[in-house]
Amino acid sequence: MERKPNTVLEDLAKHPVAPVLGGMLVLAGYVTDEPTPPTIPDGLPDSVAQQWQMIYAQNIQRYARRMDLYRDLGMVLLGYSGTRSLVDVLGGMERRALLTDKKSA
Repeated sequence: MERKPNTVLEDLAKHPVAPVLGGMLVLAGYVTDEPTPPTIPDGLPDSVAQQWQMIYAQNIQRYARRMDLYRDLGMVLLGYSGTRSLVDVLGGMERRALLTDKKSA
């Protein structure tokens, strides 16, 4: 059987640092400052001022998309690792219960 190669996200999610990286990405999504509006001097032509405002609006949109991506990716890494941690803990509890049952028998 041929094994399908994992994606980068799957490999990253299985890595032990996934919860830390996920937490940092979520935190970065909330802590990063948004772009500051341009200071337009009085003598600047209107066409240039409008262009600056348009660029600022585009930067705000890019910033919002980037921060959403950081939060979503961070939550994926946190969610996967959180679920995996619970499965590991519950699996460990079941194994311990089986071992204690075998010892008492």
